[in-house]
Amino acid sequence: MSEENEQAPDTSTTEVTQEKLTEEKVNRPPREGSTRLPPFPFVRIIKPNVGRKPKIYYNQVPELRNEMKTRLFKFDKTKKFNNDFKRTSQDFWRMELDRLNKISDDNKRNMAAAIKVYLGQTEGSTHAIHGLMKHLHV
Repeated sequence: MSEENEQAPDTSTTEVTQEKLTEEKVNRPPREGSTRLPPFPFVRIIKPNVGRKPKIYYNQVPELRNEMKTRLFKFDKTKKFNNDFKRTSQDFWRMELDRLNKISDDNKRNMAAAIKVYLGQTEGSTHAIHGLMKHLHV
């Protein structure tokens, strides 16, 4: 009688668990909230030494350009790269764009192109997008 009371294990719950495991293969960071209202990035502007004068004459323009190139742009380049990389990675996961594997190939290519254009506007964000899109096999 005890054999009659034993029933076969419910396979529907194990199938659902297996589907969840295959969906969650990629380690996704925890959800952080809405993507509609991200915080505005803080823009820091350093005034060049040549630009602090009340008037700038045409013969001072090459000096101003050189100072902008050497002092200002290179100073923030690595910091900007890292910030853009981090922000783009967070946006990718927050928007759950890794789930593009579930759509058809034509739509997947179109969406991948749109993601690259939308999120890949700077060097850091382009680098992040290329790394994140590898597992989508686009």
